[in-house]
Amino acid sequence: MFRPTKEGGKMLRSKCPHAIIFLTAFALLAVFAAHSAFAQKGVNTYGYFSVNYQETGDAPDGSNDPGEFSFPHLNLMMQSKLSDNFRVYLNLSGDGGENIDVRNYWGEYAAADYLKFRMGKVYRHFDLFNEKLDAVPTYLGIEPPELWDKDHLMLPRTGIFMVHGSVAMNSNMFKYSITTGNKEVIDKGKPISWDFNYNIGYKTTFGTSGYYSKEQGSPIAVGEGSPPGGILPWMAKDKYTVLGGYLKTQWKAFTVEAAYWTADHKAVRDPESVVMLLDAGLNDRQMQRFGLDTYDPNNPADVSMIKTNGDYTINTYYARFGYTIPGGTIKGISWEMTPFFFLDWYENAETIAKKKFGGDNEAGVADDGKFLKPTLGIALKPIPAVAFKFDASSHMYKWTNPENPGDGSKNVHYEEFRVDLSYYFE
Repeated sequence: MFRPTKEGGKMLRSKCPHAIIFLTAFALLAVFAAHSAFAQKGVNTYGYFSVNYQETGDAPDGSNDPGEFSFPHLNLMMQSKLSDNFRVYLNLSGDGGENIDVRNYWGEYAAADYLKFRMGKVYRHFDLFNEKLDAVPTYLGIEPPELWDKDHLMLPRTGIFMVHGSVAMNSNMFKYSITTGNKEVIDKGKPISWDFNYNIGYKTTFGTSGYYSKEQGSPIAVGEGSPPGGILPWMAKDKYTVLGGYLKTQWKAFTVEAAYWTADHKAVRDPESVVMLLDAGLNDRQMQRFGLDTYDPNNPADVSMIKTNGDYTINTYYARFGYTIPGGTIKGISWEMTPFFFLDWYENAETIAKKKFGGDNEAGVADDGKFLKPTLGIALKPIPAVAFKFDASSHMYKWTNPENPGDGSKNVHYEEFRVDLSYYFE
């Protein structure tokens, strides 16, 4: 039921002043309201919401995350076709069930199917998931692949201006998009992303995406949480490229999704920001990587020991498998059942553990910055618009106990259990 033109995604709060957000939303809503009074089609309103419960087992370092309920998705989307060539879109997010944010919005002019221009807060066409993360009832699983985890995004999810289109080839379809603009820029150069994919008989899609930035800086400082893009908060500047490819295919009742991504960073660390990481509980490898092992905190003005060369590479892949069993019955209720299995692998030697300081508690906890996460679960659908999902994951990585460093690095793991109830409405 997911519609490719109805984009969504995880919440990235706008940095605009509240007044600008309010006026922008009001202006767009006014356009929708005025148009609905005169046009036959009016405004198409639809959305998604979900309720989630997650419990995390004891980690090897003794930390745990008590089970709790959350409201990870609440999206109201409105779209209106002003004419044969113009349409506008607005996505309001109430993630957490408390605050309303303008997730994204745009206006689009279509010169033809193969040439369309979109401007606003635009979600990039990138990978299989960036445009549909809010459409949680429609895809396999509860959590997105690791490159879209908000604690370690590989690139900014939004841009400002997009050129895109599609070309039909009998029962096949070629699509492309080129997007530019984001809030990481600190020089005159604009970043650019692209996506090219080919769909065969509406059953198999394969493609490639990429992102290139010139020298940019993080929009947040150390201590302000996870970055909204690919630049870590202790970097003075960073020029990086993300490249990869993806595949999705459906054969009878089987669904397979897979992708591989790599990000090459040419970065320069800011010494004063790196010094702030002394309070972040770094492991020995991270202390040596940043030069903090030889830094004298009693002489804070001397930052000559800090290593400013911050070049590093991120690698990740995911593979997802599902098998749909139609027409099942549980206590007289018909269900569509889809058991699924995922495998995620992620590598980032530069990140740290504490989210507050801009890291994440997965790759940042590992001795070598790598972890493997297999997930096993099942989705139950009484109707296409409602999904009950249950899954369990195991985080596997290498870890040295700081209380017994002589034991060396060991293979350890901890588990997570999730339940999610999600709805699509229109």
